Amino acid sequence: MAHGYAAPTMAMLGEACSLSRRALYYHFHSKEELFRGMMRHFNAKYLASAGAVAEQALERGDGAAEVIGAYLDARYGGTRRRLAGSPHGRELNDIAFRLGSDIMIEVAYEANRTLAEIIQVLCATGRLRLRPGTSADAAAAMVADGARGVNQARPPFPEGELAARYQAIADAILFGCAIDPSDGREPAQDPVGRETVVGPAGLEPATRPL
Repeated sequence: MAHGYAAPTMAMLGEACSLSRRALYYHFHSKEELFRGMMRHFNAKYLASAGAVAEQALERGDGAAEVIGAYLDARYGGTRRRLAGSPHGRELNDIAFRLGSDIMIEVAYEANRTLAEIIQVLCATGRLRLRPGTSADAAAAMVADGARGVNQARPPFPEGELAARYQAIADAILFGCAIDPSDGREPAQDPVGRETVVGPAGLEPATRPL
């Protein structure tokens, strides 16, 4: 993070890991392979952490947007904060897409699967009701796509705003953030005072059970 991708040599990286250049090459045959290994390591770490955070939020009885926002922040927020704190964050972000897109796709499938499981639990415990024709998998994919939009926003969101932004994205995708005035639906207040929409199913994939 401190030196970016292009500048460090394998010898420098070995020294940072308290390994000789030869020992480092024994484990990783190139800097590219080392970078991909780092991507796998941190993605696995944040996936596990996100699952644990979501489980705790579910056990506390948090609402749907809060549970999913907490998952998204634990899954993605750590990486975004590390990049935001590095003078080479943009370079490292771009290199990750160039060298590790297959890893990112693989991890995205795993994250979407976990999100779908969380949504199923929220539905089973009465904290979420999916609209007819919307599956947990489809809702999870929409939420994850929104989170990745937060991740790649330009200019980037400040570190201190990421958690709130992930929750706002989850809330907007699950429950909608606007009303189509042409369809005759009326806004109603949900139990925590935010507006939702009653009437025929619209673009929002879920409702808050009252």
